[in-house]
Amino acid sequence: MTVLPHDFGVPATRKVNLEKLTPNQTSKEAVNTMKENLKEASKMRDIMIRSMTQKSHSIIVESIEKYLPYLTGIVFAIENDQLRNGKDNKDGIFFEWTSGLLGEENKTFSRSKKYFSSKIITFELIMVVYCYGYSLCNLASEKIKQTTNLHDNNSITEIYQDAAICLRKAAGVFTYLNQIGLLSYVSGNENTISNNEPSSPNIHSPTNSPSSSNQQQNIPSFVNLSKLSIPKSNFALLPELDLLCAKSLLEYSQSIAQVIAVHTAIATGKGAGMISKLSVSVFKLFDQTQQTLIQLDDKLKQNNKESISAFESMNSLIDPEYRLVCAQYRILYRGITLYYLALDANQNDKSGLSVGYIINANKQLEEMDVFDEVSRHNPFMNETRRIFTESKKLETIFEKENRLVFRENVPDLKELEIPQGIVVLKPVEFKLTTAVNL
Repeated sequence: MTVLPHDFGVPATRKVNLEKLTPNQTSKEAVNTMKENLKEASKMRDIMIRSMTQKSHSIIVESIEKYLPYLTGIVFAIENDQLRNGKDNKDGIFFEWTSGLLGEENKTFSRSKKYFSSKIITFELIMVVYCYGYSLCNLASEKIKQTTNLHDNNSITEIYQDAAICLRKAAGVFTYLNQIGLLSYVSGNENTISNNEPSSPNIHSPTNSPSSSNQQQNIPSFVNLSKLSIPKSNFALLPELDLLCAKSLLEYSQSIAQVIAVHTAIATGKGAGMISKLSVSVFKLFDQTQQTLIQLDDKLKQNNKESISAFESMNSLIDPEYRLVCAQYRILYRGITLYYLALDANQNDKSGLSVGYIINANKQLEEMDVFDEVSRHNPFMNETRRIFTESKKLETIFEKENRLVFRENVPDLKELEIPQGIVVLKPVEFKLTTAVNL
């Protein structure tokens, strides 16, 4: 188990030769240029595949950023009839990918990875973009691990900021998939996102383009379903082609970014009131993520009801670790929220209120075993363990102060006010661009 709070398994793919795509050009020069670009695209894809076998997520991110402009150019060329795939299975290219969200035991029923395949180029595009988002989240986790043995708050805060940038980029990727990519390229999704809007649809930050080349062109979004659309019905078990998948991943990236915000506020000495407002958004976001994952899992089971006998022993098709982490972090940060609300109330001479908050904080923290496997390798838990220990001591102190000095009424949990919270993540806008004219 790793951190932030659970790393994604990057989907796997098999090698293909993009040079097998056929140019639809009359000019010999144009054909030769296109073939050279396809050769370079194949090279970039091979580099991406090799990077996925390495442990460094920064290398994976970099390789995807180099490949995406070529892939986007190929999609644009096929969309405009400048390129075509083989007309039959023998000559055509099959793009094969595994899922990043299906549990290990569910990736196949024959003890090997389950590959999903399609000849349609947009299947490749969607899965590569998903890999980019997954890898950015994992890169944030990779950075956070660097804080495990650090004691200098300035160094820790700097690393937190770098990790937060990765999560802002990931949120932009999942926002793109939820609002544009899946609606444009996957038939069978809803025509509107009114019922599946992500938590923070507003994009305020600079564009995140895969390359900074001045030759890049923004690829226009297709208002209607693209002629290169993938039939979702052909991929009933693949969560990545459903809007709920992109929505849950957006919420997940928001949740872990909010965890960073809480611990940044702690490291920089922010007041208890501010920390409680940041923390309350953590447990609300994780609760929302968990609900979306449950909806997605139920939908996958419904899509595969003809094969339901194969799933009889499976409580969840989606990797259950994600839902477990969401549940545990929801409980944990509700306890942390109540702890900081207790501190804030005590500092403002609200003795009875502080006792009510601290009693219920300890009930929540005791429910979440902070020393379990989920937290063992998480640097954030160093601070959480301190809170867990301190909270028990404060309950004794606050109760004694209120009993001997203030004698105020101690409210029940249902009477305690929980603030609305502050969500700090502003996604970095993601756009598909091409650095070459195929």
